[in-house]
Amino acid sequence: MKRSLLLLGALLACGRQPQTPECVAYLTCAELVDASGSVRQARGQYGPQGTCWATNPLVAEACTKECVQQLQFYLMDAGAHLAECQVPDAGATGP
Repeated sequence: MKRSLLLLGALLACGRQPQTPECVAYLTCAELVDASGSVRQARGQYGPQGTCWATNPLVAEACTKECVQQLQFYLMDAGAHLAECQVPDAGATGP
């Protein structure tokens, strides 16, 4: 029984991670500037209940880096003039 509780605790510790401010900003920006329809797919990965946050901190970190890269891409193009497309400060907190 004690071993089962330890295993359950370990699994929960590797569970859902919070969505990061960078990915919130990426999705918000994408909704404003991306007419291709890819936002729906991105929401499934980077959204609050997305696959990025379902496993562990390493996956969440990789997803956050991808969100920052996508924001930087938008900043070089259609999102350059939009406050929603700015990369959040590293010390910012989520919603």
